Amino acid sequence: RKFLQLAKVAVIIMFVLSFMIVCVLLKVLDSTGRTLKIQMNNVWQSEDKKSEDRFEVLVAIEIPALGLSSLVIKDAATITGVSTTEIFNGNAQSEQTEPAIIASTKAPFRLENSVYALDFSDQGMLQSVALKDSKTKFDVKVGFHVYKARLRAKEKPGAYLFFPDGPSTPHDPQAVPVIRIVRGPLCQQVTVFWPHVSHTVRLLNVEALDSSGIEIENIADIGGLDQKEFVMRFETSIRNEQSVYFTDLNGFQVCLFWVFFFFHCHDC
Repeated sequence: RKFLQLAKVAVIIMFVLSFMIVCVLLKVLDSTGRTLKIQMNNVWQSEDKKSEDRFEVLVAIEIPALGLSSLVIKDAATITGVSTTEIFNGNAQSEQTEPAIIASTKAPFRLENSVYALDFSDQGMLQSVALKDSKTKFDVKVGFHVYKARLRAKEKPGAYLFFPDGPSTPHDPQAVPVIRIVRGPLCQQVTVFWPHVSHTVRLLNVEALDSSGIEIENIADIGGLDQKEFVMRFETSIRNEQSVYFTDLNGFQVCLFWVFFFFHCHDC
């Protein structure tokens, strides 16, 4: 993950890097010998089973434009930057060994950083977004839906053709997904394990441009979804009173548009 941060006379690129380790007693230094802030996470073998001999380290580093930066990993006497993981609906047991695991039953829940406060349902799906600077709150409900493909037409559905056979239906609404929430000094995230897709919403706690965005990552396995369109849908309280819609040629004259990278939604 990377973003640009404008300094007085130079552009500084900040990365949040991750790497795997086998020992939690370490520290990370930059090329000047300065100790960097890190986050220590569990590594997972399944939705609710952690690895006993692997850990993930996140570290935020700054790199000057067109420049390089080196990191030095050294042994440390104590563990720092440990995260805590809460697991709902899984078989995990609470563990105090750091990074700690909490087998939780409370829901709904919230993630927040200096910019956002995100509220989630008891199924782990985003429900609302609050902007802390303006103290405004919007309903932003995220869910997965399935469209059956229309097969009777001459043109069949494909990579750039969307031909649904009627309205969508919610994806497996009776499922009780495993929910995994990770909270740490650099990053906090929730991952929901639905049939066919693992859905992650992530917030960064670093003081830079990336902290002003909400990162959503979906890893889908569409096996068993033959002749179906699998989509993520946003339902918001943002109103377009002037009925203005902007798009490009890929979404020409339609109000349903695939999002491949990012989007921006606001009152008009």
